[in-house]
Amino acid sequence: MATAAPSPHAGWVFNQSGIRVSNLEKSISFYQEVLGLSLLQKVQADTFTIAFMGYVPGGVDNPGLELDREGIVELIWSETSGPLITNSKTHDGFGFIKLMFTVPDIMSAMEHMKKFGVKVLKYPGTTDEASLDVVARAIGAEPSGKGRNQGFWHFVGPIAFVEDPDGYYIELMQQDHAKNSLPKMRNENLA
Repeated sequence: MATAAPSPHAGWVFNQSGIRVSNLEKSISFYQEVLGLSLLQKVQADTFTIAFMGYVPGGVDNPGLELDREGIVELIWSETSGPLITNSKTHDGFGFIKLMFTVPDIMSAMEHMKKFGVKVLKYPGTTDEASLDVVARAIGAEPSGKGRNQGFWHFVGPIAFVEDPDGYYIELMQQDHAKNSLPKMRNENLA
């Protein structure tokens, strides 16, 4: 019996995504206070600064940056940072869609968002056309009221969308919804 060749990608890890921000300190505060990420490291150069943000095991503050770990968001400010195109609401066809976080309790997460005055684009449980169209615009789908993609619109009903200080979309999904719904969606036609 022949053994399968090892994958050429064995050991690869998706490590981080970087987003440009217009006000680094305001963004660091949002990602720390609202989303609970820790500032892992800040790298400052002559014309730019990068803040590496992520969750840390055991909630230890500032354990240092380990570049071989998963789940890092780079907040990148440069001296040329100004008003940014951060979502498809302001520019159709914009390539970046969202950052997504799963949470143990979506309603508690929404109360937390409210406490910080975070702009909510779609509340969990809302399935009205205006709410679903936030998602439609983000992913480049036709509006939900056109009658297509109904299986998908049913799936996104429990999901929330909020904005960070620059207008980047943040998706919030309850962990059990992610665990229970996604396996059912595999290989399904979501029309």
